[in-house]
Amino acid sequence: MSDFCHVEGELLASIGAPPHWLSESKDLEGAAETLEHILEAGYLDVNQPEDSVLILKPLSESLGGVHHGGGPKFTNADDPTLLDMRSWARHWAECEAMYAEETSSE
Repeated sequence: MSDFCHVEGELLASIGAPPHWLSESKDLEGAAETLEHILEAGYLDVNQPEDSVLILKPLSESLGGVHHGGGPKFTNADDPTLLDMRSWARHWAECEAMYAEETSSE
């Protein structure tokens, strides 16, 4: 995995460019494209969603996160955005498991 999830190169990473996996489109199609990029990159773990790179990378190492070149983005375990991301990742994993179950029984 690249040290810079946002852009290639230290100079560009330092200016806070958006992550390369984030769609530039701000509509529903863009949201679907962003999710596709996240899944293709392996940033979400269907078996252990709370251990997904998408959750751990921006989380402070003192809270169980992993090194993030841009520094920790979440330094409080009660951060509302972190809680939302964790909830979303769990929900996504549950939906994926239900879909896998449905398709395997067909």
